[in-house]
Amino acid sequence: RQMCIRDSNEGKLEDTIKVGNHIDQIRVGPGGEKLFASSRQNQTVEVIALDFIRKINVMGSPSKGRTDAPVIVTVFSDFQWGYCAQLVPQLEQLLEKYPTDVRVVFKNFPIRSHKYAVKAAMAALAAGRQDKFWEFHDKLFKNYNRLNDQLIQEISQELGLDQTKFIEHQKSPVEAARIRQDYEEGIRLGVRGTPTVFMNGKKVKNRSMQSMEAIIQQELKAGKAKAE
Repeated sequence: RQMCIRDSNEGKLEDTIKVGNHIDQIRVGPGGEKLFASSRQNQTVEVIALDFIRKINVMGSPSKGRTDAPVIVTVFSDFQWGYCAQLVPQLEQLLEKYPTDVRVVFKNFPIRSHKYAVKAAMAALAAGRQDKFWEFHDKLFKNYNRLNDQLIQEISQELGLDQTKFIEHQKSPVEAARIRQDYEEGIRLGVRGTPTVFMNGKKVKNRSMQSMEAIIQQELKAGKAKAE
């Protein structure tokens, strides 16, 4: 017998899993990441871990690392959230340790209750128009708990941005659309909070350095096996 696995957000068929004839009940665990297959005949419960590979559009998103890197780390983040700020040095360490293997892609996912999250995202993208996205990104996260209009202005001056262009791009409907697209994509992918990290389309459940390095090693090993 085969069981169909559907995307909980869109209802699309994702995959099928073969189960034995002895299985008479299947329950979905919290978060939809595990299945519990029960057999009254055998008096057993089998746990099936689900690991979906999501298609993520990284075209046009700010990124660091080689564009042909085999491991793409996509981060949905919010400039006004401490947990997102804490992740920044970890990502830098990964880029330093795997300079040819890892590419980090940034996606905006501003939490609605964070008053300056959208403004900060617009400012960072506006700075990106002058090739200063990551510099602006770093300074925003260093000051995540005191974001305001004055701070954003101070950062733009520190980075030597053309103020006329910066102000113009801060109001650009193009940048606003990019943020909205990131957010909507995040919702489609099942993002519910920040930071949410995907590695080659797989959601990272444990963001510790040890765990993320282990995933990178697995992805590199899998890529090498395919190449052979």
